[in-house]
Amino acid sequence: MSAKEPLAKGALARDTQTGKVGEVMDIVGTRYWLRRQGGGREWDVDSAHVEPYRLSDQLADRIREERKKRVPR
Repeated sequence: MSAKEPLAKGALARDTQTGKVGEVMDIVGTRYWLRRQGGGREWDVDSAHVEPYRLSDQLADRIREERKKRVPR
């Protein structure tokens, strides 16, 4: 995120290396500490691998999950 504005504590972010989404708990140097919504273990990720998790991303993920449930395998 070097050219982008840094995320604030409390913002939702996606770890682009793992695909996991979490809330920004802290920022130390170039590392973000994230925790899944609802709790769990924190993990750290370099700022180069963090992107904002916007409402449009949340909706797209929910739609994708619902479609997976409906498609027979």
